[in-house]
Amino acid sequence: MAYYDDFVSWLPPSFLGEDAKTLKAFLKALGRQFDDLEAATDDVRNQFFVPTATWALDQYEAEYAIKLVDGGTYPERRNNVMAKMRGGIGATPAAIMNVLAAYGYQTQIIEDFPNYQFTIKFTDFKGIPSNMGDLKLLLNSMIPAHLKVLYQYLYNVYADFNGKYTYGQMNSSGLTYQDLQTKTP
Repeated sequence: MAYYDDFVSWLPPSFLGEDAKTLKAFLKALGRQFDDLEAATDDVRNQFFVPTATWALDQYEAEYAIKLVDGGTYPERRNNVMAKMRGGIGATPAAIMNVLAAYGYQTQIIEDFPNYQFTIKFTDFKGIPSNMGDLKLLLNSMIPAHLKVLYQYLYNVYADFNGKYTYGQMNSSGLTYQDLQTKTP
């Protein structure tokens, strides 16, 4: 009711007495319409920018030929679009790292020229990313077909637990063996 309050403040008090029910009802209705218009305008304005887009993500994905594998949440879909926008400069190691950085992953690229392959090593994330299907689809659209892509993930190893936790602590943590590969109690 922000606009209603504005309208009322613009009128002299004598206009808003006891017998001004019709005027007040009109101003409330008009205020609601302007509030709705402002909300709709803000929503449309948000669609012009990928970090705030919601319903316009379909158009961005169509423009950049992005096919979703896992459906994806709004943040994941925004990351797909922004990564594709960044990745239009070819398949150099820097471009690949830049695209993966858009998803929030720090990586290292290890090139193996004689075998026509390279390895993408995730350096700050343990386990396989939940949106790996989308990442692979995006990277396959960037990388030349004659190059093989290998992925290297980080996991916890015995040395990460040795001397830090007892078997009882690990058992009582409620974590499964698969959970312990990427988390600590």
